[in-house]
Amino acid sequence: MNRQLRQRWEWCLIISAVSFVSVMALVALKATHGADQGLLDLIRQLKTPWLTSFIEGVTHTGGPTGTFIEAGAIAVILFIKSQPWQGGIALATVLMGDGFYSLIKQIVKRPRPMHQILPTGGYSFPSGHTLGTTLVALLLWTLFVTQMHRGWLRWTVTVLLVLWVILIGFSRLYLQVHFPTDVLGGVLGALMLWSGIRLLGGNQPNAGV
Repeated sequence: MNRQLRQRWEWCLIISAVSFVSVMALVALKATHGADQGLLDLIRQLKTPWLTSFIEGVTHTGGPTGTFIEAGAIAVILFIKSQPWQGGIALATVLMGDGFYSLIKQIVKRPRPMHQILPTGGYSFPSGHTLGTTLVALLLWTLFVTQMHRGWLRWTVTVLLVLWVILIGFSRLYLQVHFPTDVLGGVLGALMLWSGIRLLGGNQPNAGV
């Protein structure tokens, strides 16, 4: 990894870490609850049977099982491309993400919203679906999309990945199983983890992106 690229990852790590800790502190102090609940109330008005069925299908692509399968597929492709180190990183990243958000949930212990469409147990902050999906999207973007030679294809796939993350985050709000700051925390947590992983693996083979 060259120096300029390393500096970018360092800044990404610093900004995402500070932002994540700030959001976590505000959530722990219940400073965001009023705004969070207000946004959930607005989203609840969008509820329709067909939209609920669609959203329930979408949200499973960002669940623990879905993201592990996706990371496994990425790892297999990288092993085939003779990049076993990056393949191992792909699997380890998703597992680390699961462990990270599980730990934070136990620290913050934020109750989930009351009017759940898809009943879900456990604590609310951060959104594990959003964090896991963002990690997979970052894996795909860093390891594959940046290697695409055609600019229009890079931009198209990048937009699709961003839309996927947004849709998963919205699905958690629509289903009333997370607050908006939970989703924000999931994105920030994923950025923080991936930045740290890229920096730690910067001297390893195939770490130039």
